[in-house]
Amino acid sequence: MELVHVSLIERSEEDQQLVNLIEQLNDCEHAFVIRDSGKIVGFFNLQPIVKEIYQLEKMTLLITKQPEKVIEIFYHALEKAECLGAKHVQVYSDHQHVRELLDWIGFTKDSTQLNTWIYQCG
Repeated sequence: MELVHVSLIERSEEDQQLVNLIEQLNDCEHAFVIRDSGKIVGFFNLQPIVKEIYQLEKMTLLITKQPEKVIEIFYHALEKAECLGAKHVQVYSDHQHVRELLDWIGFTKDSTQLNTWIYQCG
């Protein structure tokens, strides 16, 4: 599995609907496409909030039959955040199944913000 900055994706690689979704991230400095065996399986943006804190947002995964890949993609996103200098990554979610996954991966609930989860890098 590999991460590719969204600006480096050939627009003819995937169907038009996917290209339209990806192009919404074009202006994002830290937007990445996730490829598995050359096929795009998702994308996400790491938005800087304040120094050393990034928010993982607009994460979209196109894999439904391989749940283990979802966890692998989260770890790739967290590794990329660390490479960018993040000490913490936060995720906002009000979906119970996502919150359970975040808890399993190692995120903790932010007691000061509703539906916000924090991951301590390193």
